[in-house]
Amino acid sequence: MVSTMINLKNVHILSENDYARTMEHIVLPALAQVRTEGWMEPATHKDLRELPIPDGSHNGMLHYVSYTHSKSAEDKTPPQQEQHARQTRQTEDGSRQRDGRPGIVISHGITGIIGHYAELSYYFFQAGFDVWIMEHRGHGLSPHDVSDPSVVWIDDWRRYVLDLAKFTREVVQPHTAGALGLFAHSMGGGIGISLAQQYPELFSRIVLSSPMVMPQTAGFPAPLARAAARVICMMGKGKNRIFTQKPFSPVLDAESVRGKSPARAQWGFDARLADVHYQTSAPAYQWLAEAFALSRSALELENCARIQAPILLFKAENDTSVRLDAIEDFVDTVLSADGDIERVLIPHAPHTLNECHNDIFAPFVEKTLEFLSV
Repeated sequence: MVSTMINLKNVHILSENDYARTMEHIVLPALAQVRTEGWMEPATHKDLRELPIPDGSHNGMLHYVSYTHSKSAEDKTPPQQEQHARQTRQTEDGSRQRDGRPGIVISHGITGIIGHYAELSYYFFQAGFDVWIMEHRGHGLSPHDVSDPSVVWIDDWRRYVLDLAKFTREVVQPHTAGALGLFAHSMGGGIGISLAQQYPELFSRIVLSSPMVMPQTAGFPAPLARAAARVICMMGKGKNRIFTQKPFSPVLDAESVRGKSPARAQWGFDARLADVHYQTSAPAYQWLAEAFALSRSALELENCARIQAPILLFKAENDTSVRLDAIEDFVDTVLSADGDIERVLIPHAPHTLNECHNDIFAPFVEKTLEFLSV
């Protein structure tokens, strides 16, 4: 049964013909009215070393935003009623608990930023969800641990999972009375899989968009790429950009738009130009080594058997960023462990489904919302 809080009729996919203007004059102003920005101390764990606070960071804290209906209600409260409304929220969070409004956490992909999910967040919000998204370490305004602003580095993949678990438990859940879902893309999908395995109680439903069960390695066999990454890390060059990758360019590469909506791809690229912190473009060797370590954990039968939430997995036929055979292995492993998972193959689609033309994007959004609304 579909929740009474969800209204799919409110969701109207933007036209690609006037996309940038609509985003600037309708979507972004609407999100700004319900947006709250925040910062969270990274998670700690006995098996993780403490990383130094990078220069230029927000005291080493992770950056996040939320788009919530309670924020919208606050903004519309007349000044003379604001004190009473604030007391009501402080003394009885029952307003949220009575309506049972659902929430959705977004876990972005490598080099992703919050701004890349503005359109999708807008649809989630219009459908009735409160939306929460944190920039993973090394991305956006969260701490960046290398001197090259174009490089994404992580010392241990488990840090991603622990940070997102803390964000969900300590930031999101105290403000979410209804069901909580997860939308996870690419690298964020790999993180989301591990989160579902290690913290199976966190989410009621999970959507995986082109999940990074295993990264694609530019034609190199996975065992060779994994071994090479390890050796280079042992040589002390783990923070170096992988040689097949390029530094950020202020000009959009025409090849990167292949198979996508030019309007959506250009808008997403332009969002990077606003701040050097948004201009990550390539993984480091240690990131690659940790991605393979995450992959091994994600594919273990014992771990897959821990997953409790139903999963809707979108697989893009023309994906060149993640291994499609590894996605199939993951689906088979979950099914063999009696898990609830549905795989949807999107013909002719590139890796980033939320940058596709409307003939792909609209059904993708519709099926995602229907699945999360049950």
